[in-house]
Amino acid sequence: MSQPLDHLVVVVPGIMGSVLQDREGREVWSTSLRAVVGGLLTFGRRIRALELPAGVGDDHPGDGVRATALMPDLHVVPGLWSVEIGYAALRDWLRRTFDVVTIADATAERPANYLEFPYDWRLSNRYNARALGDAVEPVLERLRAVRGNEDVGIVFVAHSMGGLVVRYYVDVLGGHEITRKVVTLGTPHRGALNALESLVNGVRKGFGPVGTDLSAFSRSLPALYQLLPEYACIAGPSGLLKTTETTVPELDTAMTADAMAFHRELEDAARGTAEVVDAHPVLARTQPTATTARLVDGRVEPLLTIDGQDQRGDGTVPRLSAAPYGVASDDPILRYVMDKHGHLPASDVIQVELEGVLSGSPDIPRRIEPFRVGVLAQDVLLAGEPLEVTVSAEPGLAIEVVLDGAPGAAPGVPAERRELLDDGDGVYRTTFAAPPPGGYELRARATAAAERDAVTTPVAVFAPV
Repeated sequence: MSQPLDHLVVVVPGIMGSVLQDREGREVWSTSLRAVVGGLLTFGRRIRALELPAGVGDDHPGDGVRATALMPDLHVVPGLWSVEIGYAALRDWLRRTFDVVTIADATAERPANYLEFPYDWRLSNRYNARALGDAVEPVLERLRAVRGNEDVGIVFVAHSMGGLVVRYYVDVLGGHEITRKVVTLGTPHRGALNALESLVNGVRKGFGPVGTDLSAFSRSLPALYQLLPEYACIAGPSGLLKTTETTVPELDTAMTADAMAFHRELEDAARGTAEVVDAHPVLARTQPTATTARLVDGRVEPLLTIDGQDQRGDGTVPRLSAAPYGVASDDPILRYVMDKHGHLPASDVIQVELEGVLSGSPDIPRRIEPFRVGVLAQDVLLAGEPLEVTVSAEPGLAIEVVLDGAPGAAPGVPAERRELLDDGDGVYRTTFAAPPPGGYELRARATAAAERDAVTTPVAVFAPV
């Protein structure tokens, strides 16, 4: 039997996690996996058409583009961020587990208690935070109008950059007054090095004359600038520097300064809301993750360490960045899983955590990691390129690695399964030869562990033409 939902649950996706349509209703960022991996050149032309005008700031460019739904399955802009698995699994689990009433199914007697918030992820998080308030407040008002619901509030479940949108609404725009809990899944609260690498090095994928360059598109996005590391992340002769403390090639100075001001707003506001809003940050801490960088010949060279220490994270968001402002990095409210950033919304371990949060149970299980497994693998390939995989774990284990079609995105080829042994150093390697175009899940686990303990990396393989 489905459990009741005591509050309005709002799911907010990460960057690239919302379907975008143009003013004629055509999908310009699509739910179709074929549109994502079918042809790199066609894909590039479509994405470049979404480039924002200079100086858009916290406004909408008036180009008629609007967000219509959450991306259900695998999605990626090559080189902009990590490959994301989509939100169908999270949606399906919520509907199986709880008595969910959507906007479409709502009546006067049974108003909606569940809302998905797609947004134009190109735009400033400030703009989308205002839009979030406009979307959720009328739904909550209708829910509270039913007798017995007068004290109902909002529980946000936000993945990746969606957590920044939520926190700005809650902490800066006054949403804390109607918010009960904020669950963030792998949110880069203090930014992530991926954004710095994309903005400085550019967003390009291809070989020889065949490929696509999305650098101008990526550098037009206020949202991507707001994902820049807030912390000192650039190695210099005298120590680590912030992006505003040194000259960084290709970074727009005004957009960078504004992004850092965005983080200062979040940090300052959190001091007044930390005791009011119940935070539930869920993060990973076992995956090799770029945390700092060197500038070499005008390019960013990512480093997996900070001050010589390997903090790890979820492969995209370093551990030091995954705690919200107002929450100490060693606070016991932090919940840990062993998975990759792009797979977090589909993680069954996270579903266990969410069930405790949404049911109001004080007994929320803490993740137990019988074997720590870290995975390094390129998550975007061109057809014809091999997929090289490096796994780090305890020495002497047997490691199973499986490459399989992603749910809803199977390429029609059988799963490949490998069992790996190390040389006593805890490093395991294998190569999958030239997967055909499609969406995949790369799963790695110690064979002595349960299936649910696998680390999953979403992988996209593009056709070059």
